[in-house]
Amino acid sequence: IARVAFKHGLIGFLGLDFVLSYDARSGTHSLMAVDLNPRLTDSATNFMLFDCLINGKFFPALGEYRMMQRKAVEKGKDSSRQNSNVGSSEATLGPKRFYTAINYLYQPQISSLQMNTFFNACRLGNIAYDIQSNQGTVFILIDSFASGALGVLSVGRDLLSEVAIETKGQIPGSRIHDSLVDPGIIDSIQLIVD
Repeated sequence: IARVAFKHGLIGFLGLDFVLSYDARSGTHSLMAVDLNPRLTDSATNFMLFDCLINGKFFPALGEYRMMQRKAVEKGKDSSRQNSNVGSSEATLGPKRFYTAINYLYQPQISSLQMNTFFNACRLGNIAYDIQSNQGTVFILIDSFASGALGVLSVGRDLLSEVAIETKGQIPGSRIHDSLVDPGIIDSIQLIVD
């Protein structure tokens, strides 16, 4: 698709939207492209943020994103470094990481919260991002809390688990505990993950 777009003069970011369809008669799934977006898309920027947080590598053939772990190489063990006074490190494949993102959550009660109240409630609710294990939840401030909107990116070891399971669709610190996400959707996502 990218080669054909380039052939027609399109240079830059290109986003494709797909739909997964299930055929009950044959019991098979098929993937169909339904939209072409010649611009930097929200999903591309979410991936860029995820990549910045994890600093790993995506393997397209496997459909996997892996953390890269540094392993120290002892001096004198590597013949190419025998004369070097400085030790080095080499990258090895680490564990898989997955992410989910919700670009725009609108909840009017957010506008009445102070940031310290919101983030303290996150801390008390154990909603955080752990930089040691590279997993957890990151909030994306779109403007300010005055707009009543924010984004969420969650990183975990399990596909689709972090936002649905950790936050239960709630706004930390809100006095009115209305769900941001329909509980039926959360239950569906939990079934997929389990």
